[in-house]
Amino acid sequence: MRVLLVSLQKNLNILGLKLLHQILLENGYESGLLYINRFQPDNHQMLEALERFVQEYNPAWIGISLTASEFSSARDVTIYLKQKLDIPIIWGGVQPTADPTRCTKYADFVCIGEAEKTVIDICNAIKDGKSLKTVNNMAWMEDGKVIQNPLNPLIQDLNQLPYVPRLAKNAYILFKDKVHVLDRKLYMKYSAFRGGIYRLVSSRGCPFRCSYCLNSFFDKLYPDWSLRWASPEHIIDEICAGASEDLPLLFISMQDDNLFAQKKETIEKLFSLYKEKVDKPFIILSTPNFITEDKLKLAVDAGLSAIHIGLQSGCERVSHEIYNRKIKKEQFLNVTKIVNKYPVVPYYDIICDNPYETEEDELETIRTLAEIPKPYFFLLFSLTLYEGTDLRERVKKEMPEFLHDDTEKDFLITSPTKINLLKHLATIYPSGIIEFLIKQYQRNPNAYSTHILFYFFKYIGFFLIKPVLLLWILLKFNHYSVFRFIQTLPHFIDFRVVNLFNFFHTSHDTTVE
Repeated sequence: MRVLLVSLQKNLNILGLKLLHQILLENGYESGLLYINRFQPDNHQMLEALERFVQEYNPAWIGISLTASEFSSARDVTIYLKQKLDIPIIWGGVQPTADPTRCTKYADFVCIGEAEKTVIDICNAIKDGKSLKTVNNMAWMEDGKVIQNPLNPLIQDLNQLPYVPRLAKNAYILFKDKVHVLDRKLYMKYSAFRGGIYRLVSSRGCPFRCSYCLNSFFDKLYPDWSLRWASPEHIIDEICAGASEDLPLLFISMQDDNLFAQKKETIEKLFSLYKEKVDKPFIILSTPNFITEDKLKLAVDAGLSAIHIGLQSGCERVSHEIYNRKIKKEQFLNVTKIVNKYPVVPYYDIICDNPYETEEDELETIRTLAEIPKPYFFLLFSLTLYEGTDLRERVKKEMPEFLHDDTEKDFLITSPTKINLLKHLATIYPSGIIEFLIKQYQRNPNAYSTHILFYFFKYIGFFLIKPVLLLWILLKFNHYSVFRFIQTLPHFIDFRVVNLFNFFHTSHDTTVE
């Protein structure tokens, strides 16, 4: 039996869909993985090429994975294919799980929650001539109402999951109005840093229930939603398999929500094995609550080069009362000082455009950013109220005028306010300059002199200081080894990152890589 899985993300970094693809292959099904990373709904040649490919491939069913960002593309692809072909189309992923009502208006079925068992059950049902309405985790629209089947139990033993390669078997890509086999050359061409990042997720869940995050929704969807981990041995085996692929390898990206949330003895085992068997630079994610100097030392000794630490707001009131993040500002700043002792690049993110924030709250965040030791990497996100999250439900009740369609919003396009510009500048300039700009803003935010002053510092910062900071960051990423810096610099010169990080606030295609 043939299955076709479709990714509409604007990159080739998908992990969940590739995992399902691998599971189907290992269970004897002929799964194909099609990337449509530049979908153009008005490009008739592209649509016709897609139709021809699907007809020739002749799958028993088509699966489309999507987040809110891919909703419009998934809708358009589904409408087109259903007009031309009689093949069941099933949506899965975060968006159908959180918003099945809207998604079942277009897809024949949607898969709710974890799909590792469900994809096999779908194949078995079709093979045995059974209705897909008998399959757990499935939902569909019937007489204007969404019908949802019971959920399969959560996967508890993550060691049973297969290794997910960067370049999947039976993978294809649609570009230039033709579907091509995705070979090594094309994979490197359409991946940031020439495909030199091996990404993996070795856990499910998060110890936190932040109000803006869908972990708060999964906690309600699954009564036993909890933080689950693969063993250190399984993680290292997967990384070794990924490192052995015939592709360049700059670093390993462990994309678990909070790697340091594990017990110290588990972390010791993981990093001991990593140093022994992998010995490549790697990056991780964590939060100040779980970062200690002991854990950080272990990670740095094993090759840690960067650590992503969520800040979201430098104002304790907003963190505690709005985001449900019980992190004290003093604790956060202490962690930044610990991280600054080591040759590790810290990466912080901040949420902007929050209707609950006052101007004073935002100025507190700016002062916090200015206090963080430089250099550091950062991203400003515009608050997106995703379906299913606690914060969206709160805004719906208390401030409905601020609701927006989460499928239409680009979370990397922040409002062009002076306050948001100050947040950006606080990551570039010393705290003394930032305090000077804050006082100027407070005196007269709309004065022509304030406008000129802010944009003077903006362009000096963006065009003169930021390039130096980025080179400093790359040197630090390479543990201050000039040889490694020179060796890796050509791989990191990838101008698609200008779009990714929206450095100049001009791009509306910010999810490229």
